[in-house]
Amino acid sequence: MGRRGNFEFSVAGLSKEILITAMADIEPGHEHANLTQRLAILEEQIKGSQNLIDRHLRVITVTFSLVAAVIIAAGLVLSGMAIYGKIEVGTATRELERKFEVLAGQALKAPVLKIEYEEADLDRRALALAVDTSGVFRLGETQLNNVGDGATSNVSVRLYFSQAIEMTSSENWQRSRSSEKDFPSAFFWGGPYAIGPREKWVVDKFLGKAPGELPVEMRGKIKVFYGREQHAEATFTIRLAK
Repeated sequence: MGRRGNFEFSVAGLSKEILITAMADIEPGHEHANLTQRLAILEEQIKGSQNLIDRHLRVITVTFSLVAAVIIAAGLVLSGMAIYGKIEVGTATRELERKFEVLAGQALKAPVLKIEYEEADLDRRALALAVDTSGVFRLGETQLNNVGDGATSNVSVRLYFSQAIEMTSSENWQRSRSSEKDFPSAFFWGGPYAIGPREKWVVDKFLGKAPGELPVEMRGKIKVFYGREQHAEATFTIRLAK
């Protein structure tokens, strides 16, 4: 209202100046009708100026209203984007935390294999094995007992003897090159076998004989690799008797 009042004051001042000028220009002797006509024209000009000012004021008001609306809308859009971004980041963070917990839980659930023979720990045991008339001895079924909480990867078994031994009709065993200096004979058994937690598997029996004179005693070793840097190992003594 203050701004409009200033415009009205200016128009009023302008009208006064126009009237004074018009009165000054009237020469003595003019008719009263001529003066009335001139005053009517001046009033119409003043009303036209006032209407023009009102239109300008309305245009300015509408323009500022539109600008304010655009600014508010932009602010709302930016606020929405920020909130959505926070939600996305929070969701991604929670998903990473969940995956980390799963991986950490899996890491803690590690397999642990024990090598057993006749339901007892094989390591450092002495086994008495009978030899038949053809000189063949039989190493019975060895058990791989997973006492850990996680499943193994593929299992492979290495069997070593401290004497030269030939394999006869052993099941699924294959001769391999020995990596142990004190165990010249080596054999391999394995495949795509994974042992679950608290599960026990049986390794096939081994049948073998000495190429020369049958030793009375020799040492044996079994190594089991199951997808970990560590491996299970058992060293034992074999006593042969006919």
